Amino acid sequence: MRIVIVTDAWGPQVNGVVSTLKASRQRMEALGHEAMILSSQELPTFACPTYPEIRLAYALSFSWEAATQQLLQNLTPTRAEAKQADAMLSALNAEAAR
Repeated sequence: MRIVIVTDAWGPQVNGVVSTLKASRQRMEALGHEAMILSSQELPTFACPTYPEIRLAYALSFSWEAATQQLLQNLTPTRAEAKQADAMLSALNAEAAR
């Protein structure tokens, strides 16, 4: 399955969110999935006024409709991928319950 994780917390930050996302991606890849991180690093950013370590992204031109269509095209799973996703989530939930 192809998975996109969208976050504003990513390198060069070092914090619990970044550590958790890295561990989650590694676990997904270990289970045979393709996981991609989409972060503000790919966009123009500015420092958050109250928390300068956080970079806030802005887009000069952005269409939610176009972005949604692109994501849906790239991420719409086949039936086999959907079944595999259910199995992966069950495995992750079982592991988390331990």
